Amino acid sequence: MSEWIAGLLKLLASFCATLQRAQADSRTLITTHWLGRLCGELETFKLLQSGGCSAVPRFLGHAERIQGEDDLLPGGYVRYLVWEKVPDLDDTARKDIRSKFCAAYNCGVAPGQSRTSKIIFDQSTGNLRISGFRTGRPIIDGLEWSEARYVEYGLAKPSKETDWYLHPEKWEW
Repeated sequence: MSEWIAGLLKLLASFCATLQRAQADSRTLITTHWLGRLCGELETFKLLQSGGCSAVPRFLGHAERIQGEDDLLPGGYVRYLVWEKVPDLDDTARKDIRSKFCAAYNCGVAPGQSRTSKIIFDQSTGNLRISGFRTGRPIIDGLEWSEARYVEYGLAKPSKETDWYLHPEKWEW
């Protein structure tokens, strides 16, 4: 008997927004356009996993295919990504998240979509995970840590002053 693992499936697919099916020559253009936009998250997860980064959920697998004649965009691209589901978090653990958050940046990849829904914290183990790497990017020249990252991810509310980023002591934590 194999072990069951709760996971999340993300489906990325190119599609035609009009009611009419795309003509054959435009299918190639659309598919080529989407190939570049679909790349990133898979490659980022592979990079983080191969580097032993513990700040992301365990990547379970992926699949890719070209859409068939009866799909939304015949000839279009489809990518499936699956990673381990991590338990949700209540608001009382925000302080714990902030204490571990900047360590995730030391793994060498910056998440491309900044919001708290992309931060996953397992309070029972103290492990922090970050997802949302569809537009992620490797940190080439290093990324200097700034407490403004807490604001970027919605982990703190800045003051209304124009130089809010200079005064974290005035933020709402």
